Amino acid sequence: MYSSNMSSSHSSIKIPAKNNQSIVENDYKNSLPKTYDDIKIVLLPRDNTWLYSYWEISKGIVGGISKIYGDAFNPNYIAIRIYDITGITFDGSNANKFFDIHVGSRDISWYIDLGEYNRSVCADLGFFLKDGRFISVARSNVIEMPRYGVSDITDEVWGSINITEESLRWFKLGHGATSLDFMKIMSEKWKEYSMMPGSFSKIK
Repeated sequence: MYSSNMSSSHSSIKIPAKNNQSIVENDYKNSLPKTYDDIKIVLLPRDNTWLYSYWEISKGIVGGISKIYGDAFNPNYIAIRIYDITGITFDGSNANKFFDIHVGSRDISWYIDLGEYNRSVCADLGFFLKDGRFISVARSNVIEMPRYGVSDITDEVWGSINITEESLRWFKLGHGATSLDFMKIMSEKWKEYSMMPGSFSKIK
């Protein structure tokens, strides 16, 4: 699918000498658990058609499902069900379409190719029972994949003005224009521009 308030109650950490850098690195790697005994699945877009998913299934969930379904349950029959929910409000049963990806019991992440552009998707993490039923244990976030091609949204029509060329011509002709004269030219041109169709403001 974070201000801290330091006080005297916090324990201190002794930093090893530089010649024990390997100890520091090993301690850092071992300080982060590989799992958090949680149940979740997260989706992240990679590009226009590919997404990345990572998940975790707690041992407690596996044990609970096993007690409910007995021999019909196999903890190795794990799957990710990808729902296409483009243009709809998903209620769990009204997806445009879906497909399943079978993953191993030791897998914790997967790259998934949707094969289509401009889609909105979410996913369920679950198990297939031996009789073919799919049991969902977690639902992911909803993501909109990055758009492919030119956007169909059109911007305002931007007018163009050439202040620099006319202003430089004023100086080259030797009219002795001052900074105030220059600002007056810019102001007049800006007023002309503000009256053009598609302009975003009016100068009074």
